[in-house]
Amino acid sequence: MNTTNTDKTINKNIDQQRINILMKWLKDKNIYIHSGIKLGKRDDGFFVYTEKMLKKNTIILKVPKNAILSPKTSLLSHLLDITKIPSILCLCIVYMYEKSLGQKSPWYGYLQIMPDKVDIPKLWNHEKNWLKGTEIEYVGGLDISELQSAYNELILPFIKKNKEILDQNVFTYNNFLKAVSVVRSRVFEIDNFHKLGLVPFADMFNHATNEHIHFQTFYNVCKHCGLIYCKHTKYKQIPRNKYKNYIQKTIIINQTFKLKKYIKIYYDDTCDMIIHNSPNAFDELYNTYGTHGNDILLSRYGFALHKNKWDRITMSIIFQKNDIKSDRLLWWKMNGFNISSKMGLFQKYFSKNDIKNYLLSDNNNHNGDKKINTYNKDQYLFLQDSLFITFPSEPSSPLILFIILLSLSHKLFKNLEENTKKINRFILNIIKLQLLYFHTGSIKNLKYQKYTTLLILLKINIFLSNAIDNRLKKYNQTLILDNLIYENTKTQVFNIFY
Repeated sequence: MNTTNTDKTINKNIDQQRINILMKWLKDKNIYIHSGIKLGKRDDGFFVYTEKMLKKNTIILKVPKNAILSPKTSLLSHLLDITKIPSILCLCIVYMYEKSLGQKSPWYGYLQIMPDKVDIPKLWNHEKNWLKGTEIEYVGGLDISELQSAYNELILPFIKKNKEILDQNVFTYNNFLKAVSVVRSRVFEIDNFHKLGLVPFADMFNHATNEHIHFQTFYNVCKHCGLIYCKHTKYKQIPRNKYKNYIQKTIIINQTFKLKKYIKIYYDDTCDMIIHNSPNAFDELYNTYGTHGNDILLSRYGFALHKNKWDRITMSIIFQKNDIKSDRLLWWKMNGFNISSKMGLFQKYFSKNDIKNYLLSDNNNHNGDKKINTYNKDQYLFLQDSLFITFPSEPSSPLILFIILLSLSHKLFKNLEENTKKINRFILNIIKLQLLYFHTGSIKNLKYQKYTTLLILLKINIFLSNAIDNRLKKYNQTLILDNLIYENTKTQVFNIFY
């Protein structure tokens, strides 16, 4: 057997040992895993698969909340409870501390299977240049300054304050960055008590847009003790015997200080994984990390998907610098959200709850004033976020509306500014026709002002083409890949119009 095969065999044995340690630890912690669920390992990491077909709503994983790793369950909870450090950073501190304990940590069986770090762009060196001008840069995926500030202003003072307990050689800046990469890629929102936490085995499922499972937990627990029924809460209507409470005594041992005992009360509550889309036997089981484009997936989780339907190219950064049409931009700022909302242009891209929340924000801020010419900052930011090109190369409906606004003749725009019902109906009708033509490619039902409509369509093409030119110029032009993206995107856009 050659060296390569020997190394592969050794690595395979090590991986299986790590899996065995994890599975034994899960059993010891009374974590339920469906008998058909198995954990495997391949070159790109661990994965979960099923040996049998599973029906919808089948519970495949139940993790008691006292088994999760959070700032509330860690041995450092008595220190973190009195700080104002954000929950995600507290979890990073907990993760570093528990991992530094090695086999002495109550979570060793779980932590030993985790990677040393996740390869996110924030931790890259010169490779960051590949992503200059891309969506990853615009979502902050390359900027490490925020983490530097967090470490210097929050983490380091906490470590120094508790240096009798916390080893500063463990809590270095480099280890902090590694911890952030791991924690952010695996964190779950647990409930009102734990806030954020790491859920053993639940984080072993990989991501896909056509996921099989969903994560479920009861969120509205008491923020003081984690119970649903307790002296702190107002949930008196819930029978006391519905939840089996138990007391877990956590003993904090300090080698240089005296022994302290902390009593924490929990109830029999779990974090569950439930089948959402039924898989076939021997399928890999996928979770969803959210409706994210590759900018978020690579920035937070260290991977990207081929042909990701949630990919978007932000265009608002191009139009913000268009001072030639300042009057149009002002009108858009004051009226764009309301008109887009009335036309239903947001529905394809955003949830009903998101749209509803911004509409409620409008009612709260305007004190019942129903006139259009009002400005709401939150609504405007939401509106600007809707100006994008979706995968593979389709401009969003609000983006088309905005380009139409820029394409209107001076006369039509002045009439639009007057805001009469007649001109509004006229303009909105034209906009609807443009959107219909763009998405269907058909003008068979267009009988009124056909020439005007086609003329505006031509202007839309010119505006969009120029905008794409300017957007792609922000990429790193030294890369051959950028030129391929440029030509491919331009070709697809021109194919739409011609």
